[in-house]
Amino acid sequence: MALVKQHVQEEGRTEAIQSARIPHSADRDLTSLQEELRLAGEVQRAMLPNPMPRMEGLSIDVLFRPADYVSGDIYAACRLDETHLGLALADVTGHGLPAALMTFFLKRGLRGREVANGQARLCLPDEVLRRLNAELLEANLDYCPYATAAYATYDRLSHRVSWARGGLPFPILVRPGRVAVQVRSQGSLLGAFEGAEFETASIDLGVGDGVIFATDGLEALLAYEESRLRHDDVSQTPWFGTLGHRPLRESLAEIERRLEEAAPGSWPADDVTVLALTRRF
Repeated sequence: MALVKQHVQEEGRTEAIQSARIPHSADRDLTSLQEELRLAGEVQRAMLPNPMPRMEGLSIDVLFRPADYVSGDIYAACRLDETHLGLALADVTGHGLPAALMTFFLKRGLRGREVANGQARLCLPDEVLRRLNAELLEANLDYCPYATAAYATYDRLSHRVSWARGGLPFPILVRPGRVAVQVRSQGSLLGAFEGAEFETASIDLGVGDGVIFATDGLEALLAYEESRLRHDDVSQTPWFGTLGHRPLRESLAEIERRLEEAAPGSWPADDVTVLALTRRF
């Protein structure tokens, strides 16, 4: 009986020791995961253009704020030739590491220049999105299979911005002293429909004019903050009403300030990415 009692006591001590170790093991696993996510976030940010490419007479302002260590948003910018600049913005459906990994796929697909038979040519915005849509469908991914995106070009000679969008919020045209407007065009979610078509829209920018491209995280932030907002209509917000009455850089700075001041859990946090182009002269 004494031996049985001793055995039971020893088993109890062993279980207690093992139980005590479990929280420490879980803490180590969590710390390791957080470190891996942090490193993944650094790799992702290293993919972003820094500094942004320069184009005579054009300024580009960027706001990139992941909701967590990594982001399901991605943007890209590059000079296509001496007179054209290419810009891309995409948002993967979903969050976390799977969505972040998908941004690598999207960045590769949002290319605006091709070389065929030794000759380089620029791709039209709608062509870029059609190709990316086909690549997503062909990949047939189980996780994060869909994305929203926009691809735009700027011609410094004509000062024309041309773009196609698929599922992203409508770009906002901003002109000094005038009411900003959302420029509507057709374009569905990418990766959802075979043979989907994407409309190309174009705007000639005057001096001081600008265009804002953003992921839906901007709408989510403004919609939650503005109780009068109707159906995520960003044009009904006071922030939208200030566009055209101050530099776009200040408008983006206000959004960044709101994000920094937002208490954890105060809004359904989402990745927020905004690209703002302004013709300076």
